[in-house]
Amino acid sequence: MTDTELQLTHTELKNRSLLIQNCSLLIQNCSKLIQNYRLLIQKCSLVIQNCRLLIQNCSLLIQNCSLVIQNCKLVIKNYS
Repeated sequence: MTDTELQLTHTELKNRSLLIQNCSLLIQNCSKLIQNYRLLIQKCSLVIQNCRLLIQNCSLLIQNCSLVIQNCKLVIKNYS
């Protein structure tokens, strides 16, 4: 092999090594991205659950307010 051929082979090997490293980093980044999306989905699910609970609590609060108003009306009626 000539020096030029050896140099090309060496350059090819370096390039292949860099390509493999880049692919490995890409796979790691994709894996982290997938983990982040999973966490995001979990957090969104928790936010949705919290919103549902908040809606339920608001509904109960409205019911309680309605009952308080009814009781107030009854008290007023009884003392009239």
